[in-house]
Parts: sequence; C-alpha cells; structure tokens
Amino acid sequence: MSSLYRKIIAQSAVRTLFQPLISIKRNAVIGYEALSRGINPTNGNVVPPLELFSWARDNNSSLELDRLCRKRAFQNFSPILAEQRELMLSVNLDTSVLDQGAQGSGHLFKQTQRLGINPNNVIIEITESGVEDITALLSFIHSYRNHGFLIALDDVGTGYSNLERIALIKPDVIKIDRSLIKDLDKDFTKKEVTRSLVSLSGKLGTLVVGEGVERVQEAVTLLDMGVDVMQGFFFAGPFANVRDADEWPERVRQAANQYKTETVRRFARHTERQQTFQEMIQAIVDELSRIRVKDQDAALVSCISRYPNLECIYVLDMGGKQISSTMCNPFKIAMNKRFIYQPAEKGADHSLKRYFLPLSAGLETHTTEPYISLASGNLCTTLSSRFTSQDREACVVCLDISEQDCDC
Repeated sequence: MSSLYRKIIAQSAVRTLFQPLISIKRNAVIGYEALSRGINPTNGNVVPPLELFSWARDNNSSLELDRLCRKRAFQNFSPILAEQRELMLSVNLDTSVLDQGAQGSGHLFKQTQRLGINPNNVIIEITESGVEDITALLSFIHSYRNHGFLIALDDVGTGYSNLERIALIKPDVIKIDRSLIKDLDKDFTKKEVTRSLVSLSGKLGTLVVGEGVERVQEAVTLLDMGVDVMQGFFFAGPFANVRDADEWPERVRQAANQYKTETVRRFARHTERQQTFQEMIQAIVDELSRIRVKDQDAALVSCISRYPNLECIYVLDMGGKQISSTMCNPFKIAMNKRFIYQPAEKGADHSLKRYFLPLSAGLETHTTEPYISLASGNLCTTLSSRFTSQDREACVVCLDISEQDCDC
C-alpha cells in the first residue's frame, strides 16, 4: 500500500469533492467545504481517506499531501467562484505541518494568488491533529488573517482543549462536531453543551456551523438554538460537481417548515401548560393559606397524591429556609441516584436558589427554566408562589414538576 500512496502523491491523483454549507434563513448555499479523496491511478478506485492521511503522517508526507489537496481544491473552486463571487471555500489545514517548517512559507496564500482567488472567500479550518509549536500556529493565524483569510476552529466539542483553543485562536467560525450534533434533539446534555457554545459564539461575534446534520430533527433543533448555517448528508453529500447537489432546497424547506410548525405548537403548548400550572399552584396556595404552618406536611402529602405530575413539593419561609419536609412522588425518584441526589430536609437554606430569589425580590410567582433537580436528578421545572398561612406566616411553596411528564 505504501507504493500506492506514494504514487498518488507523485501523480497528483487527488479528487476534490464539495459539500455545501447551507444557510436555512437565506435559503442559500453560502459556500463549500473541500474534501479530498485519493484515487488509485491504476484502476480509478477511491482510496479510503483516513488510510491515506494516516500513512502520510507516519511517513513524513503530510505537508506534501496537504498542499496537493489544497491545490486541487483551489483549482476546482476557481471556476465556481467565477460564477458566484460571494461563495466561500472552506479548506482543511493539518496543523501538524506547521511543525515541519510550513509556517512562514506563505504557500497557501501563493496558491490562491496564482488562481486569482480572493482570500476573503477562503476559510482555513484548523483541525484537531494538533501542533506542538503554539507560537508557530498563532503566527500562521495572524499572518493569514492579515491577508484576509477567515479562520475556523473545526471539530469543536470533541476535545478538552476546545475552550482553550477558542480563547487562543479567536476563530471567525466555529464548526460544531458531528459527535455533538448526532441525536441532539434527544440528548439534554448535548443540547446544553451546544447551547453554551452557540451563546459563547454569539458574544464573540463568531459564526457557528453545525456539521454532520443527518436528520431533519437535528436541523430543527439547531435552528431553535440559533444556528443558521449547517452542513451534512441531510442536505447534501459531497459532490465533484456542485450542480449535482440539487436536493438541498427541498431539504431546507422541509427543515424550515417543520421548525415553524414545531415553534407554533410549542408556544401553544407552553401557554396551555402555564395555565394548567397556574391553576394547580393557585389551588395549592388556597389550601395552604387555610392551615397553620405546623399542619403543612400532611397537606403536602395530599397534594402529591392529587397531582401525579408533581415530583416534589416543599415550603420555605421568606428568608429561604425550608420549614416543611420535602414530599416526593416515590415513582419519580430513581433509587440508583439516591446517593447523589437527595431531597432537601427541613431547615435547608434555599435563599440562593433560582426559584426563591425572584420572590424575595418581590414577585408573587415564578417559573424556572428546566434544570437538573438536586432532589431527584431528573430534568424539572420549579414553580414557586408566595402565600400567607392561617397563622399569618409569610411563606413560599415550591413545586418541582417533571419536564418529561408535562410534555415540554
């Protein structure tokens, strides 16, 4: 196989495929990522890219192969750009080549100059293969930014160093890796990590691209988080001829229409839920207002039995101290989590909790965003409301409601 790989490089037997970067809101392709494939010169078969690039790294040929792939990408993109001057081309840079003396050569810039490609149309993706000489990496980025190239941080979400790299590189584009995108709509942890990256990117003025989108629901979830630009087989695979990528308009319409439908449905469901919640908490407040503080525990047990979507219920004083026991629905507390998550006991301090602080500031009622309950380890929403007991004690009742049960 080694002789085959050497022949591929020697004969420049590399083919460029283009996978579109699609803006849902603009309903347009804004650019392409160049993906390179080695071709067996003897039979024309595609050589598995991971094997080819792995061999190159092990045989000190990464720099030569990297430059060959970019050369082919620019050559094939040049006529496309001539027709649509606003398109972007995203090319990968194996940062390990910077340790081989590539930094400072200006080779990539010269390639674009020879083909008349404006650097403003090129995104350089910094890959996760790593570079030992961080100074060389930062010098490369500074130099190419000055030429007008955009810098993208690829594979965000796959390694512990990503946050450090964001601060170090200050990328123009962040590409969220497929490992986070896969089943994003079904995984609360992935949602929160992705939401945090999107929020951070928004504050930094960085464009977010969702990579590896393969299902409409993944696209809809990304749209809901504010990610507009996406890439993946749901929209289009990589093609040698960009005109062959003709299915994406229909896929964009599908994602956009489903997003609209689900958003409207979610708002309607939210309105209905809020009304149900308010009726429930009002009924509980009315009941608790008619009894003394010392009798509250018995009333809370009754509430748990009457309202099956209640996970836990407890009462605080106006200093945030818990004055009742925490009554929980036993069917909603997982026994295997009891050593990590425990319902708070009477006397616990809730004064800094998100469900108490708004009431201490003067609100009568408050509903939190979904969060992981310390009482159960489940995803829940807490409703809190002020009331005055029969013996004239100002109190706050807190209702933890399972998000799963209330279909949010």
